[in-house]
Amino acid sequence: DAMGRRTSEVYDFVRAHPRRIFPTQGVDTRRMTQPHAWSTIDFYPPDRKGHRKPIPGGLLLLRVDVNLWKDALAGKLEVKPDDPGAFRLHAEVDQEYARQMCAETVDTEKGLWINPHERPNHYWDCEVGCLVAADLLRVKYWKKDQQETAARNQKPGEKKEGWIRGAGRGERPGGWLKR
Repeated sequence: DAMGRRTSEVYDFVRAHPRRIFPTQGVDTRRMTQPHAWSTIDFYPPDRKGHRKPIPGGLLLLRVDVNLWKDALAGKLEVKPDDPGAFRLHAEVDQEYARQMCAETVDTEKGLWINPHERPNHYWDCEVGCLVAADLLRVKYWKKDQQETAARNQKPGEKKEGWIRGAGRGERPGGWLKR
């Protein structure tokens, strides 16, 4: 998320990982005409003195209609677990995840998602981001047999390597994001 208090740091991190990571901006004060749109950012935010430093080569920023995607996520959470389109959770989801997933609500007068008590909502934002990423990658159009083949090729009892290999097992991540 690029529009918080650390925007310049986010931009620097993105620049260090070209074509792998993109900054995002949730647009929630007005409805967008598209679910997401790309913009080019040519300058860092102004410093304390109001000076704007150029970003060499610029950055692509993904602007996202967060109300649309938060509505979509809320809708998925209402689907029965065994029905198509249901939102599925890992068996080891904890209380903190659940609290953050419940931090926001819809302001019925304005029709916008809000966090009235300013509680941590990072998991909620991440899940919204996952829906956006799935849409950008057009996951719903992937051939089902490709996913099933990968699952069938996994041997019983074999631990599946995730997109961040070794993460969470005391090993340094070595997947798509190599530091």
